[in-house]
Amino acid sequence: MPVLETANHWASHPSDSEKDPSKPEEKMRAACAEGNGIAEKETNAVNAIRLATFAVLVLVALTVSLLVYFHTKDTEEGEFAAQFISHGGKVVDSFRANAESRLAALSSFSASVTSYALHSNQSFPFVTLPDFERRAAFTLQLAQVLSIAVNAIVSQDNRAEWEAYSVLNQGWLAEGLSLQQAVVDEDENESVQQFQNQTSSGVLGEDVTSSLDIVPFIFSLEEGGTTSAYETGPGPFVPIWQIAPAIPLPSLINFNGLTHPTTQAELRTVLATGQRLVGPAADYSDDLDPSIAGRKALLNLFLNRWKSGGNDYEEGPVSEIYVPIQDRFGPNSTMAGVFSSTIYWQVYFTDILPETAQGVICVLENTCSQSFTYVINGAQASYLGQGDLHDPSYDEYMIETGFGAFIGRDNVAASRDGNCYYNVRAYPSKEMEELYITREPLYFTLTLVAVFVFTSLVFVAYDCLVQRRHTVVNKSALQSNAVVSSLFPEEVRSRLPSLYASKTERDAATKSMQHEKDDNDDSFDDYYDDSLPIADLYPNCTVLFADIAGFTAWSSNRSPTEVFKLLETMYGLFDKIAHKYSVFKIETIGDCYVAVTGLPKPQEMHAIIMCRFANACIVRMSQMMHVLVEKLGPDTANLSMRVGLHSGPVTAGVLRGEKARFQLFGDTVNTAARMESTGQKGRIHVSESTATLLINAGKQAWINARDELVQAKGKGEMQTYWVKPPDVGTKSTTTTSSGPSGRDLSLSQALLEAHSLKMDQKLSESKASAQKYEDLLDSFREIEVSEKKNEVESSPEPRKKEHRFV
Repeated sequence: MPVLETANHWASHPSDSEKDPSKPEEKMRAACAEGNGIAEKETNAVNAIRLATFAVLVLVALTVSLLVYFHTKDTEEGEFAAQFISHGGKVVDSFRANAESRLAALSSFSASVTSYALHSNQSFPFVTLPDFERRAAFTLQLAQVLSIAVNAIVSQDNRAEWEAYSVLNQGWLAEGLSLQQAVVDEDENESVQQFQNQTSSGVLGEDVTSSLDIVPFIFSLEEGGTTSAYETGPGPFVPIWQIAPAIPLPSLINFNGLTHPTTQAELRTVLATGQRLVGPAADYSDDLDPSIAGRKALLNLFLNRWKSGGNDYEEGPVSEIYVPIQDRFGPNSTMAGVFSSTIYWQVYFTDILPETAQGVICVLENTCSQSFTYVINGAQASYLGQGDLHDPSYDEYMIETGFGAFIGRDNVAASRDGNCYYNVRAYPSKEMEELYITREPLYFTLTLVAVFVFTSLVFVAYDCLVQRRHTVVNKSALQSNAVVSSLFPEEVRSRLPSLYASKTERDAATKSMQHEKDDNDDSFDDYYDDSLPIADLYPNCTVLFADIAGFTAWSSNRSPTEVFKLLETMYGLFDKIAHKYSVFKIETIGDCYVAVTGLPKPQEMHAIIMCRFANACIVRMSQMMHVLVEKLGPDTANLSMRVGLHSGPVTAGVLRGEKARFQLFGDTVNTAARMESTGQKGRIHVSESTATLLINAGKQAWINARDELVQAKGKGEMQTYWVKPPDVGTKSTTTTSSGPSGRDLSLSQALLEAHSLKMDQKLSESKASAQKYEDLLDSFREIEVSEKKNEVESSPEPRKKEHRFV
């Protein structure tokens, strides 16, 4: 019958997935795998949290580092901008204020000359200001100019008179030199010699240029050269008269300024307009230029007497300021002379800033298309060169005076009156920026990153140690879990933590109270636990006791290693078969194997399952013993199983205390032990209750009543039975109408096998397998009903000793 063969095949040939887990070591591995799965899940969660934490730390460190970097950088840039505004503003303000006050000082000195002429009843150009050196010293310092000079305006008509007047009144020069405190050193003498060498004496003669007497006539320079010559022009003439500071160059006196290439244009403009004028700037550092012959030597002589003396002209722009001298005050005045002074622009940028100020760039420019660049470092200013040499990258910081600085205005249009209006622009420089914009933001950031990296390394090292400890603990926990899984059913394992938690709390409370008691003050109440234990009643179970017949005699001649090898091999085989038939192993006591069906999950056909399990164990053990003959000796083949079964209610649970384990209690357990002890080698001995369950399930063909009654300890006489289920793998040799005794595998057996497969949950892993099982089970039930009806009709009268089951 195809359906029966299919069921028989399922029962007789379990799949590979059923075989492997049935091994004891595989069961341990399965428990470890389950624990590993949980551990892996938790580890993945911990790793996710760890990665998230590390990512947050990285993000926080990056954010904080960037904030620190940009905040520190912004602070430095703010400080840099503030310092430049302070320093640059001070330079610009100083230039504007000094230009106006210095020009006013020069105008005041010019007015003092007019005032003296009026009060002394002298007429121009025949005016000599007494104590000129003393009067001029204050103006020199106030106006911050290198020199001041009174230039007379002489016409052709009064030229002779003037030349005679100048010779008679040249005493101011000796007076001025006597008041000088100049440092007369080699530089001084060198400057005098340089001026004399660059200006040929010409008509003056050696005796004039070598003495302190002034030139007795108005002279000029030959056009296009540096040789002195008698002035033959028609006039007017503008000869140099009084000079401060006085210098030992009398050959300058009576020189007509209108003939010098550097001053003639400005003087003519002043004569034409009658207005003060600031001339263009000139750099006299080139000694070989004949157009500026002697100017550098002259500047050195003036600088040697400026302030405390000892200064030299190296390079840099110099300008002349011209202020008219009027013959009277009022609108009807006439220009009678020209008051001139020399501006050394570098002094306008000195002694302004503190020593901490470095690298301030100043560009001096004018409306005559000239520009010059200085750098200010502290109180000193250095000339960088002609042109605008500032760094264009600092244009945004520019501060300027405006071109109206010398005339009291912010700005003016381009010069149309011969004046050169000056403007000063201030910029920061790279040197100044480096004082304030440092690498400290980067260093702070790198330090913070280094701290983060160090912290991360410590975190990683700590995490590795924790992970290592976790691995050790997890491995130990998995091993413990595997042991617990092999000792306790799943339903019990889930209740163990709460059980031992309450026990731990109770022990702690007991311990805390006992230290206050005397040793003799011991109460039995301390041993009573009010918490609920793990104990359940299972009303329908079948208990198996299986003992090795002849084991005591066999083991007496064997080493402990051989004894344990036999037991391990045999029990491993039984564990595999138990897993296949869904039998729960309770324990092994020496050579006794204890198992139960019907718990922890109820099993409707627990008696049938246990009988099949017992029969399979007997058959497989017999085969195994013959295999072990070669290793454990020939008498090993004589060993066999003696099995006892009893069905009934069982109390199962865990006794708390030392070495707790899952145990069975009750009369059913005791009776099963009696069945085993009164049984026979190689046979399954069952009680009446087990036999009744088999008959009710249609397994009459399996049962034979024992001929004699059994005297069981504590039970008295008992009617017991021998059970012989068909061996797994045999085929039925009779039809269904021949009755249960004429076949090895009935439809009930096939039904049992299908049910066992469902209990093992192998067919329920997929919807298709579950549906296949349900369809097969329905077919089995229909055929089973039909066979039972035929068995009732054809069944003979029961035997004498079977009257208990009718």
